Amino acid sequence: MSHVRPRALAVRVGLVAVAATLLVSTAALAYSWNPALVLRAGSFTPSDPDLAALGPFVAATWFEPSGPDSVWVADSTDSGGTFGTAQPVFNAPGQPTRDGAVFAGPTQEHHIAWVEKVGNGTRVYMAELPFGGTLSTPILVSTNTGSSKTRNPVIGAEGNFIVVAYQDSTGGWKAHARVYDISVPGWVSHIVLPGGAPLGKGGPSLAAGGGVLLAWTKANGTIGRRVGTIGGFGTTFAWGTNATVANGKSAIVVLAGVSLLLYERNADVFRRLSNDGGQTFGTETKVLDGSFGTSTSAGDEYRLYDAVAYDLGFVFTAATGPGSPALGTSYRVTSNNAGTSWTKSPALPYAGDRRQLARTINAGGGPEKLAEAWLKVNPNSATWPLKYHWES
Repeated sequence: MSHVRPRALAVRVGLVAVAATLLVSTAALAYSWNPALVLRAGSFTPSDPDLAALGPFVAATWFEPSGPDSVWVADSTDSGGTFGTAQPVFNAPGQPTRDGAVFAGPTQEHHIAWVEKVGNGTRVYMAELPFGGTLSTPILVSTNTGSSKTRNPVIGAEGNFIVVAYQDSTGGWKAHARVYDISVPGWVSHIVLPGGAPLGKGGPSLAAGGGVLLAWTKANGTIGRRVGTIGGFGTTFAWGTNATVANGKSAIVVLAGVSLLLYERNADVFRRLSNDGGQTFGTETKVLDGSFGTSTSAGDEYRLYDAVAYDLGFVFTAATGPGSPALGTSYRVTSNNAGTSWTKSPALPYAGDRRQLARTINAGGGPEKLAEAWLKVNPNSATWPLKYHWES
């Protein structure tokens, strides 16, 4: 299975004030799903999916280790009822690609970022996929040179600006963030975030919509955050100052009326909430206890996959490590409307390398629906299909 990477996250407004939180309950929440679709057959060995949606427009990316290693994308204009023909994502034909990430909107397009082999090194590229259309000409994002490597891009868009964050091996896998102005067009900002971290601690996480919130893991076991704002009637972008907001790794951020920071430490998952777009965060609270017995080893913990603001609350997905109680057991965890209490699903009937979330709306309008893309893993098989479903 591929490297686990927290992802870019969608936005939701209207969450209410923050109160104290307890550990999750184990009561089941009733989700009713439309029949699942196979996005990619198991014979292609898909892995490492990402998922994004804006209204009824949905896009999924994934990785395939064949002819050559490649990132693929497929999109839907009917909330995932049907998907168009999958297309490969690349700058130069025949070059291996990996680490695809996708963000929907803010207007009628998806934005995709990926890593591509260039000479003896790798670079980050991005492209636009109009809803129901074809990929635009790729744009080089990263500024690394020679045999240096890049990994773990995340992408978001706000107003006229596209933000891409990634890790660069130059100087010890530090996190970088670049901002592209669509209206000019051209790059307007490039920041290097302090405290580079090994790849195993997780890449950066990015949320956009009503602002930009960026979090990254540092080598010293802490999590940094930086907030971006748009001014000048949508014509300027500015980053605030860096701040350390938690001890842990594999941070995930969600930007909303109440914003969410999730992260791992030892074998557990913690959360902090923010009422000011991530400028400050409240008290740390444990939401998942991953020490299954007495062990807190790396193989006996929860791994965070994805999170969204949904139904005036939050939903996130996680799986256990290769220790007890089971290999790669996946869970869906849902909060109340303030993020102050959480309910963990029973073990889901499929494990997976990654379990991605989005929110979608029927083309004719109506309430938001939760959407998921996941790998239906058979531990006794070398291949498994990539599937998608959304609430009925």
